Amino acid sequence: MSKRRSVALTLALVTIAAGYLAVLFIVSQIYYSSSIGIDPRSAASFAVSLVILPYVVGGVFLGLFSKSYDPKLALAAGLIATIGERLLILGLAAWTLGGFRQLNSAGEVYYVEGGPDLLGAIQSEALPYFTWVYILLGILVSILALLVAYKAVAWLRQRQRG
Repeated sequence: MSKRRSVALTLALVTIAAGYLAVLFIVSQIYYSSSIGIDPRSAASFAVSLVILPYVVGGVFLGLFSKSYDPKLALAAGLIATIGERLLILGLAAWTLGGFRQLNSAGEVYYVEGGPDLLGAIQSEALPYFTWVYILLGILVSILALLVAYKAVAWLRQRQRG
């Protein structure tokens, strides 16, 4: 991989991560500023915002900092960012909630009351949007948003030049 492509990929990943954190902060302020606890109604707003906005911004940056349109570069950025984010959430949740792991009388493991599995515990305690739909379908939608934004910027740059 050339130095320019590496820089473009790194900038896209940093931009996606920063966009993810910004969207997470803004949406959480909207839903949680007036009350304590999570609002299950916020799950759709969180999910849609986190699946699309950071990846559109990442695609724009990728288009601005790469020399020519390279869908493989965008696909690599999208896969690294989406899969990395989901694995990071699952790993941190397993590590954090591992201290609260309990067994019921039937010998089944649960983390919190009402959240018998790790995913249920994550949803009930911290991230209401973190569902299987978000995990699996979000990967495809995020990569598509990244590719569309990247292609649009590449097309505009090419049109500007010629």
